Amino acid sequence: MNKSTENTNGVTGIVSEARILNPEIGNYEEHFINERFRYIVRLSNGRLEMSREIVQDYEIQPNSISKERIQRVADSFSNS
Repeated sequence: MNKSTENTNGVTGIVSEARILNPEIGNYEEHFINERFRYIVRLSNGRLEMSREIVQDYEIQPNSISKERIQRVADSFSNS
């Protein structure tokens, strides 16, 4: 995995939206791009995984992201 600073506003926005659906999700610390070109987000208490597409869509038009797409990100939460 490679650490990234791309799309930070989108990543942090998606983390905030996911936290509304799952209050156990911690605070954003940093994010990486994995070998499948997905973002892995390190949190204060675990991690999340999200597609680059949802992040880019969020940066362009935050209101266009469906609750179902945010739920899939929230469901990827792991507190390991």
